[in-house]
Amino acid sequence: MWMKLTLGVLTLSMIFALLGCGDDGDSSKGSSDTGENPDLAVMIRIDDTTGFLSVLDGSSVTELTNANGTELYSGTAIYGYNGYIYTGGSMDNDNIAKYEVQDDNSLKRVAQTNVYESGGSIPTSFTFVNETKAYLPLAGIGQLIVINPTDLSITKRIDLSAYAMDTNGETGGSDTNPEPGDGVIRDGKFYLGLAQIDSFGTYACAGKASVLIIDVETDEILKHITDDRTCATGVLSPNPGFALDENGDIYLNNTASWGYGAGLSAGFLRIKNGEDEFDPDYFFSINDLTLDVPGGVSSYAYTSLYMGNGQLYTTLFIPGLTSDSPDYVNDRNYAPYVLDLYNQTATKLDMPATAGWATYLINYNGEVVYGMSTSDATGLYKAGATEPYITTEGSPYILTAF
Repeated sequence: MWMKLTLGVLTLSMIFALLGCGDDGDSSKGSSDTGENPDLAVMIRIDDTTGFLSVLDGSSVTELTNANGTELYSGTAIYGYNGYIYTGGSMDNDNIAKYEVQDDNSLKRVAQTNVYESGGSIPTSFTFVNETKAYLPLAGIGQLIVINPTDLSITKRIDLSAYAMDTNGETGGSDTNPEPGDGVIRDGKFYLGLAQIDSFGTYACAGKASVLIIDVETDEILKHITDDRTCATGVLSPNPGFALDENGDIYLNNTASWGYGAGLSAGFLRIKNGEDEFDPDYFFSINDLTLDVPGGVSSYAYTSLYMGNGQLYTTLFIPGLTSDSPDYVNDRNYAPYVLDLYNQTATKLDMPATAGWATYLINYNGEVVYGMSTSDATGLYKAGATEPYITTEGSPYILTAF
C-alpha cells in the first residue's frame, strides 16, 4: 500500500512539477545560437518551479541554452500548431496562451485566456480540429471546453460530470469528475479518454477503462464506452495516450493507477476501424511482459509515439530501477522501448534510462527524438543513441514541432 500511494503522489508531482508556480510573462531577453529556421520547441525543467520554453532549428543546433527562453512554470504543457506554440498551465495555473516566434527566435505571447476563474482546472491536452476549433479537457473539474485557436476564446463548455464512475465502475455516485485527459479524432468523432481516478493524490482508478465518443461537428456526446480489463484511459499530461494506425484502428494506453491498480493490468485496448466499442479480442498487457531489465517487469507505458506498421515508441516505468526509498528527482527508471502493437511484444532500445519528467518523444523530420535526463547528460536523443545530439541546459520536459 505504501508503494502504491507513494508512486501515485510522487509520479503525479513529477509529471506536472506539482510544487511550482511559474512566471507567465513575455519572453526573457538574451541571445543564443538557436539556428536560422526554428521548427522545434522545447520546454526545459530546471526545478519544481522554474522552466524555460525555447525554440530552435533542430537540424543544425547542437547545444540549447536558456538565454533566449521564456520563463514559465516547469510543468507547462506545450503544443505546436500552424506555426504557433500553445501552452497550458497544467496543475500550476488555469491559463492557456499562444506564442509567436520573433525574428531573434524569442517568443511573444499574442493571446491568453484564463479557462476557469475558481482555479484547479488543469488545462493540459489540446486536440486541434482546425484553425478555428480545438478541444481542451479540464481534468481538474470534469469539463471539456471548445476554444478558438485564433484568439483562445472559449466557444463552448461541456459538463462531463454525468460520466464520472465510482470505485465499482458505476456512474451516478458522489464522484462528479471523470478526469478527462487526451484523445484522438477519427472519422468526424473525438475519442476522449477518461482517467476515472479517485484523486490526484492516490491516482487510484475506478475498475473500468472509459472513453467518450463526441461528434466533432456538433460536440454532442454520442456514446460512453467502458471495459473492465483495465482502467485510467489516456494520460493526464501533454502526451498522446492514443495511437491511430494506418488501418484506422485506435490503440489506447491505460496506466491502471501507474500499474498498481488492484487486480488490473496496465496496457493497450483497441477500437477497430468502423466500430465504437472496445475490441473484446485485444488487450496488450504491459505488466505481463518479461523484460531484460532489473526485476524483469514494467508497471506501465508512459510517453508514446506511433511510427507505423504497429511500431509504438515509448518509455516503460521499471520498478527494478527505482531506489528503495523512491527518489523521483534522481532515479533514472524509465527505459526507452519499441512496442509492437500487432504482435504484443517489446524491444528495448540501446539507450540509457531517463528520469520521469524527461520522457517525451516526437517525430522530427521522420526520426524519433526523445527528450531525456540520464545519469550522464540532458538533451535530445535520437532513438537508439547513447548520447544526445542536442544538449540542453536543464531537463527537456516536453518537445513539440511547429
